[in-house]
Order: sequence, then structure tokens, then C-alpha cells
Amino acid sequence: MPAIRPDRRESCPEPLGFLLHRQHNQRGAGTTPEKETSSTMRFGQDCPLSGTELYHTEQELFELRTGAVQQATLVRLDLPADNHCLLWVCKGTMLVRRGLGGRWSVLAPESVGFVSGPSPVSVSLARGEHKLYVMLWHGESAAALHRWILRERRSVKTGQVLQGVFSTPFQHVKEADLDRLAADARRGADWVLPVFFSYAHCGVAECVKSEDAVGLTPLPSDLPPVLVALIDRVKEHPEHPWPLKDGADFVGYSPFHFSRVFKTLVGYGFHEFVDRCRTELAVRKLTATDEPVESIAAACGFGTAQGLRESIKEYLGLLPSELRAEHGQGRAELSG
Repeated sequence: MPAIRPDRRESCPEPLGFLLHRQHNQRGAGTTPEKETSSTMRFGQDCPLSGTELYHTEQELFELRTGAVQQATLVRLDLPADNHCLLWVCKGTMLVRRGLGGRWSVLAPESVGFVSGPSPVSVSLARGEHKLYVMLWHGESAAALHRWILRERRSVKTGQVLQGVFSTPFQHVKEADLDRLAADARRGADWVLPVFFSYAHCGVAECVKSEDAVGLTPLPSDLPPVLVALIDRVKEHPEHPWPLKDGADFVGYSPFHFSRVFKTLVGYGFHEFVDRCRTELAVRKLTATDEPVESIAAACGFGTAQGLRESIKEYLGLLPSELRAEHGQGRAELSG
């Protein structure tokens, strides 16, 4: 069987040419971000996340970025026309927006974001450890996918092309799948390119079709119906105290048995799941409304603003004031 080789055509209409603009965020919590006017450099030369190039041709790039960020850091990618980018966030949190006045999207751990050129893409890296897989490709490399993207991004009502960052929690492609592809790329396996594009197809479709919600509660797809019903109830009413006994009574188990079963099947404990649901709702309210933090904390079941701050910092590496400042800057630039 002949080996599958990457297409190395030299006639790419516009090379990837992804440039990175880096700017350390020196502001205090709750203040407005500075303008993105830092010097231009090649992707990865001065980024706080070290990069490992796994696969690279004139039209495709697959790389891994890891490292610790000590303070919120702003970077920018210049994405040329007909180029596409998937950001697979395995660890850490980042805010991403298309253009200088677009709406920020929150990419939590175990989520993927998709954006197309032509546009500068701003990325705000939160404090903490990061692990990120980056997929970049020119539309010519996957013509059918490119046409589908252009069609799906066009609003049915207005006919205008939808501008923004699409994001969703990991669904069909998981961190372990990306790790295996990275290992295959390192040893030069012939099937890297087709697997690259199979993951690209999955990631793009899931992002574009998603509701663009913050995903802090990834769930297996084969949970028992009774647990699915409980999970839906918690998501509908995160403000409820939800002691362990209430969850156990709902599914008809003893608290001890329920605690073990829930953690085994879901991947984390019931109390952590409730906390994640509350944090998801709080992030949506912080980024979409001007409600006081204290009111949001009460509505989401935290009880105190301090509890909300600690939870958002734990899961996103940001403070509520920092999260709201980033989104407020996007709205201000858009209206200006």
C-alpha cells in the first residue's frame, strides 16, 4: 500500500504566515486592557508557552504549547484569508476573540475553539499551567471542509458572514487522541495528515454547531438515564444547596453508594460537579450582564462573592473583575 504523503504544493494562494504579537498584561484586576501594540515576532519566539512543532508543511501546522503563566498575558495571531485555526485547550484557560472589537469567548480546560481568517486573533492567557494543541491549515488543503465552513458561517436571516470565535467542550476528540497524534507525528508516521484532518473536521463541526457555552462540566455520553436526569436538574437549579443526600435520594441510592458511583461514572465528585455548574452560570452572567458580583454569587448558589471568586479562580485562573474587564473592553471597542 503506498504511503500517504503530505501535499507540499508551492502555489498556496496565501502562506500561513501566522505572526504572534505579545504583550504582558501589567494592569491590576478590574482595569481596562491596554491597546495591543506590541512588537511583531514569529509564532513562539517569545510566547510564555514553549512550542513543539509536531507537523508542518506549507499549508498545515500542528504544534503543542505548554508552560506556566505567572500573570495574565495577551498575545495576538494574524490569521490570513482562507486560513483556519483550531485551539484544543487541554489545560489552562484562555479568552479568545476575532478582531480588535469582537466578543471574547472563554476556552476552559477540555474545550476547543475555532476561528477563521482574515483577522487578527487576540488571546488572553490566564494564570496557571497550560497545555494547548494548535491546528492551522489553509482552506485549499481541505476544499470541501472550507466550503462547508463558509456556508455554515453565513447567517440564514441576514446573509452576512458571522464573525467570531466558535467554541465547545471536547466531544469526539479527546486529549488522549491528540496525544497519540502528537506521538505519531514525532516519529514521522505516514497517516498523520489524514488523522489531522479527521480531527479538524470533528472540531470545526462541533464548534460551529455548538451554543458557544463555557464548558466546565464535560460528561461521558453513556451515563445511566437516572444520572442524566439528576445532572439536568442540577444544571437547571444550581442555586439549590444540593447536599449529597439530595442527589442520592433523587437516584434512589444511599449517600455512600451514590458518591462512589457518581465519581466513577462522571469523573469527579458530586460536590465538584455542582460547583462547576454554578461557575458556568456565573461566567455567563459576568460576561453578558452588568449585575453586581454579589448578586450573581447569590443567584448561582455560592452564597458569598468570595466563594464565587475562589471558584472562578480555581477553574479559570481569573478573577471575576479580570473576566469582566476583558469582555467590557470588547464591548467598548465594538461600540466605538
